[in-house]
Amino acid sequence: MNFRNISAWSIRNPVIPLVAFCVLLLAGIISFARMDVVNMPDIEFPAVSVTISQPGAAPTEIENQITQRVEAAVRSINGVKTISSTAREGSSTTNVEFEIGTDPNDAVAEVKNAVDTVRGSLPDGILEPRISKQEISGGFLGIYAVQADDMTIEQLSWFIDDTISKRLLSIDGMAEVGRFGGVYREIEVILDPARMQALGVTASQINSVLLQSNIDAAGGLAEIGGTRQSVRVLGNNANAYELSQRQIQLGGGRTVRLADVATVRDGFSERTSISKVRDKEVVNFFMSRAKGASDVAVFDEAQKIIEQIKAENPDIAIIPLFNTVKYTESQYQSSMRAMIEGAILAVVVVFFFLRDWRATVISSIAIPLSAIPTFFFMDLMGFNLNTLSLLALALVAGVLVDDAIVEIENIVRHMRMGKSAYQASVEAADEIGLPVVATSFCIVAVFLPVGLMPGISGQFFKNFGLTVVVAVLMSLAVARMITPMLAAYFLEAKGAASHGEGKWMDRYMSILAWSINRGKMYAMREGIEPPRSRFLYILSMFFFLLLMLILPAVAVFGAFGAISSMEIPKTIADGIVSDPNGTLHFLIEMPLELIQFTLALAIGLGVATGIIWLLKLLARGGATRFGQSVIHLRSRFFDHRVWMLGVGYFSLLFTILLFANVPGEFQPSINDDNSRVEIELVPGSTLAETERVTRQVADLLYEQPEVARALERVREARSTIYITLAEDREKTSVEFERDLAPQLSQIPDARVRFQSQNGFGGGRDINIMLAGSNPELLNETAAQLVEQMKGVSLIVAPRINADLRRPEILIKPREDLAAELGVTTRALSQTIRIATMGEIEQNAAKFSLSDRQIPIRVKLS
Repeated sequence: MNFRNISAWSIRNPVIPLVAFCVLLLAGIISFARMDVVNMPDIEFPAVSVTISQPGAAPTEIENQITQRVEAAVRSINGVKTISSTAREGSSTTNVEFEIGTDPNDAVAEVKNAVDTVRGSLPDGILEPRISKQEISGGFLGIYAVQADDMTIEQLSWFIDDTISKRLLSIDGMAEVGRFGGVYREIEVILDPARMQALGVTASQINSVLLQSNIDAAGGLAEIGGTRQSVRVLGNNANAYELSQRQIQLGGGRTVRLADVATVRDGFSERTSISKVRDKEVVNFFMSRAKGASDVAVFDEAQKIIEQIKAENPDIAIIPLFNTVKYTESQYQSSMRAMIEGAILAVVVVFFFLRDWRATVISSIAIPLSAIPTFFFMDLMGFNLNTLSLLALALVAGVLVDDAIVEIENIVRHMRMGKSAYQASVEAADEIGLPVVATSFCIVAVFLPVGLMPGISGQFFKNFGLTVVVAVLMSLAVARMITPMLAAYFLEAKGAASHGEGKWMDRYMSILAWSINRGKMYAMREGIEPPRSRFLYILSMFFFLLLMLILPAVAVFGAFGAISSMEIPKTIADGIVSDPNGTLHFLIEMPLELIQFTLALAIGLGVATGIIWLLKLLARGGATRFGQSVIHLRSRFFDHRVWMLGVGYFSLLFTILLFANVPGEFQPSINDDNSRVEIELVPGSTLAETERVTRQVADLLYEQPEVARALERVREARSTIYITLAEDREKTSVEFERDLAPQLSQIPDARVRFQSQNGFGGGRDINIMLAGSNPELLNETAAQLVEQMKGVSLIVAPRINADLRRPEILIKPREDLAAELGVTTRALSQTIRIATMGEIEQNAAKFSLSDRQIPIRVKLS
């Protein structure tokens, strides 16, 4: 056996290929059942985020003392592509992007080592740096609201943290379960400034004493009675009252009871966020899956556990608000439906042309025998069932049967020559083998580079390109081994008969004959002597061919540019319909734009005709040798084959025009069931003021018939509204956002906008970063750029994303008095910070409960 005669070998040895493909079919079914269903492919983006928090610090101090030092440390790491940082009140974030191909885990380790080298030079009072790789894979699954009439906000928050989170995190593939809204339990020590001043004690002293004394500590090991026993030192108080009775050392042998200078109570932390649904406060939790897990499987398991929790706690309502899995499921179902519909239509078309049910069945078997084993190879390559891999299979549903059709058609042709099915299958399959292989490898040559494309785009299209390649190679194997073998044993020979005839075939052949007809060219050359110099003839032909290619193209593009600059379709449509985004406006504008394209192509065709007419003028002296040579050259352009090339060339020009006028974007905007509104207020705005503005936006949203539910997540000076749209809405999500955006922009004292579907990072479609060492020049340049961008019709509401100027309280120590009292600026800063907002969590005293530790917050009343 050799590869050229593999079809004949399969026909003579049918058991081996049948068993092989049955095994592949079974492996494909098993792989399909276990493959994960996700929206988009899992990709790795080599970027690391460094976040360092210093509560209460101003952006200037954050930049000078933290951000610049972190940037200097990570700049020397090998493979760093870009570094971008954001310094805002209380936190610094530095994003380090590495060259494509860098292992993300190695990148995290390198950045961590670099940050550790400058950790000692960072200011006191910072929280431990958080270093993590930026995960594009994995992803957000959904948000739930939790309500209970017989539980406080603190109890409800702890129920989510202790019960719901732990139960959901036990699911295989669940990466994170987080809470927002609600509060955290803490012991509050509210100091009385007058009593503290009278006794000469500071907030930092009280915090330091509580940190050192209210603790259960290890005391080592002791040998008692022949056994070694651990020693524990128990200094933790049992409750808030016992803590209030603790004696605080003042120095000089003096002590004071904590209750004499402070009020101690078991409460909860200061509210920094509020979640509401229809004016009712709730506590929310969200879920995210891990990389490599299935959106649908993880979400389904989570729903089962949530139903169990609801059954165990009937007084607690767990309400689904927002999820992305519904869209993923719809995409999966629509992709599978498209693949099945494509396969059925391919079978119908095959039967329409072959008109033989046996041949149709044999050809159609190639689709499942090619597609199903493809899932096995996809599983081996680590792919999952996502939009792109399923799109690839839907795309090649018709291609999978192409090779089998070619094989079966040639076999039928040989059978109609009077051969038996067995003999026809052996001879026809080997005869057509090379063209079939060449056709398949042409498709492979197109899609293999797509699958091996580098960069982030390559990680997306790897699933698409390689899936097509595997499916086509499987279809080739089926066409060369299974299709001829089935034809040899299942087709019925009906003797000699005509082949390739009929009314439709006759019409096709007549069109084909016209397209290759050269009669006009020969008629024009009758009585004309050919050019003496073949070289000059070819040179002149090449010259006029360049004119025929260049001048019509210049005319087409120039004419279209001039016509489109007048914006005639838009002007006419705007004059008839006031809504530029309406369907009627589109139905009027689109035909007029097609007329523009047609007119530009007609002008180009006119230029080409003019060149031929110019040759006619040159050939007027037909009796001369030159005139006869021109006629001989001009006659070439009356060859119908040249006309067909001209049709192809003008189709290419039309394609280029369409390509140049189609907007480009990373991924298309979709009609999603979810939307999101971002609200930003003036820095320093209180939680109550932010809640008021958010309520105003939510009221406006509930006036829209498309809105089913809105979750308000309110924080200081900023908030987010997660919108669930009604399933039976008349508008798409894109139309809904576009129509409502002008009303949102009119809300005073706030920046209100929809989160863009394509807006990575900043949440907008276009983000421009300006860099420099002069902040004033940066702000001035940014303001000028924004004003210039406002004049661009395609850009809506450009703005500067930098922090607005925020109110501050400035304290300048009196150096002479501070030196006399021995008070340093650092000590003063620490005391003020503890008194106003409490010590940072890692330095705060802790109160130990049976199941957790809660912070002790020391602050002024």
